[in-house]
Amino acid sequence: MTGPGSVKTRGSVAHLQGTHKVEAWIPGPNRRSPSGERVVGDLIEGLRSALADRYDVRREIGAGGMASVFLATDLRHERDVAIKVLLAAPSIDRGADRFRQEIRLAAGLTHPHILPVLDSGVYDADGPRFWYATPYVEG
Repeated sequence: MTGPGSVKTRGSVAHLQGTHKVEAWIPGPNRRSPSGERVVGDLIEGLRSALADRYDVRREIGAGGMASVFLATDLRHERDVAIKVLLAAPSIDRGADRFRQEIRLAAGLTHPHILPVLDSGVYDADGPRFWYATPYVEG
């Protein structure tokens, strides 16, 4: 019998873990280091520093495998925005290309059910970190 707890499944998982090297560990908010410790602050502090003249970055509101989203205040227009930041790692060039394409495509869309891109850019934090801002919609 095979299943999540079976000897055969556990053996397959152990084999995969032993034969596949992880090329890059991507630190970011609400993520854990390889030792299991929660990593907090590096990404948000870098973002705050890079965008301090334009945005007051307050807190993380979402995270995925390739990006994190932060709640911020647009200082010029006094409005809440969501800032999406690519979690950069030196070996993820494809991810950066995909993220740049996402920004270009989203910036070109006009539809009542799609949030517009308000701003975008890149800052340096151990390599390029691409980001873009949209209106913040609670919920």
